[in-house]
Amino acid sequence: MNEPHERTLTVNQFCAVENISRSALYGLWKQGRGPKYYLNGSRRRIPHSARIEWQREQMAASERTS
Repeated sequence: MNEPHERTLTVNQFCAVENISRSALYGLWKQGRGPKYYLNGSRRRIPHSARIEWQREQMAASERTS
């Protein structure tokens, strides 16, 4: 999943590009619906591929409820 050259995002960066709050993101993780991440020390890093996968899942969920 995480290629050596792949850019990763911090929680703040992810929230900025997805236009969601940190509390919303942590709520999604608590529900098991947030993007995949890994820990770099104590900090969460979200690979670009995980962001794309998460976006696809959100779109599919939206289409199912429409």
